[in-house]
Amino acid sequence: MIRAVQAGSGRADAQGASSRGGRRVFRHLAFLVALGAAIVGLVGSMTAIPATAAGAEGATAVSARSTTTAHDPVIFVHGYGDDANTWDDTIRWFKGQGYRDTELFNWGYDWTASNSAHVGRLAGFIRDHFGADKKINIVAHSMGGLLTRKYLKDYPDRQSQVLNWASLGGPNHGAHNAVWCKFFPCEWAYPSLTEMSPGSDFLNGLNSGDETPGPTQYITYASRNDRVVSTGSTALTGADNHVLEDGPSHEGLRNDSTVRSGLLAEFDKHKPAPVTIDKGDYVIHAKAWLEYWNDGPGKCAELYGSIDLLHHGADRPGPESRDAWKVTDPSDFCEGDTRFGRQMDSMAPGAIGQWGDERGFTFRFDINDYDSTSSDDKLAAGRVSWDPTMGTGEFDEYVYGVDEGKVHLQYWVEHA
Repeated sequence: MIRAVQAGSGRADAQGASSRGGRRVFRHLAFLVALGAAIVGLVGSMTAIPATAAGAEGATAVSARSTTTAHDPVIFVHGYGDDANTWDDTIRWFKGQGYRDTELFNWGYDWTASNSAHVGRLAGFIRDHFGADKKINIVAHSMGGLLTRKYLKDYPDRQSQVLNWASLGGPNHGAHNAVWCKFFPCEWAYPSLTEMSPGSDFLNGLNSGDETPGPTQYITYASRNDRVVSTGSTALTGADNHVLEDGPSHEGLRNDSTVRSGLLAEFDKHKPAPVTIDKGDYVIHAKAWLEYWNDGPGKCAELYGSIDLLHHGADRPGPESRDAWKVTDPSDFCEGDTRFGRQMDSMAPGAIGQWGDERGFTFRFDINDYDSTSSDDKLAAGRVSWDPTMGTGEFDEYVYGVDEGKVHLQYWVEHA
């Protein structure tokens, strides 16, 4: 079913909101210039100011409990040329509708590689965070829809876990700017581009049989003003297909008010049980390092960016948040270089506020590899969030990006 929808007045094209790496979306491609490789360490610790001790030694620091509305988690998956942080505005909007940070996930991947290469890791992410039974929703922009549809097709036993799958401008039957891959070989550049060519082996396999398998509700949104993916390409047989007659650009679909409101209405049809949150004071310790980077051994790279620690529901660094690591100008980092660690260690611990708020905290990663001959690579991007519903203890998370960049974050949370 295809529905024609008038776009809301609150839409935003969000052009320019993409990362530097996103600027090469669907342009003529060249061989990637290998600037180097390294295993770079980020080592440090961050400690919140503990609250004034109360009660006898060993007494719990939990001062109160509150009950709050729960929502099924939403996983946002970016498209070709983008990174996980392109969902920042959308996540901020959903938080404004009552969602907690720990219910909103922006999952990243190396968009230059084959979509098939990431399906297993997406399956592992869902298993590790939600088990086999917790219901979830998936929202994918552009090529992210192909990867996530591939997950649903390859893992039929997981289909009942995904309540809603939504594709925003998804090239489900091909993308305009990938048509030339039918006539000229382009696998030498990025395999993902070849897969988006109409009639590619990847698309033929993905669309064979039932295009919308299982009990999942499939939802698509397309725009008449999308110059990258046609409305006919996005629509799927068996899906609830929406066409925005006066809609935004391809990139603008992520932030369109009609799209957001429509998704929220669908997600709110299923209400999980309320959750109880301990409103105590907490202390966090953390360390992070670049665990893997496929850009050639024994060389150096010029890295810049930041790891921000946000809490009390903040969306960006501010009075109650801090930079865990920040480099503004690209700097050489080579194999075995420990400057990440020294920079983090040099920051005086404490002085970042008390955590008596049930919203917890978020690490936001934005690490780039400078390239003087092309657009910079987003080596790692994304968010890792915690709140008291997750309990105290040790946690391991991973954040991904281009060149198979993989940052490993370990953090420990305890009562103050």
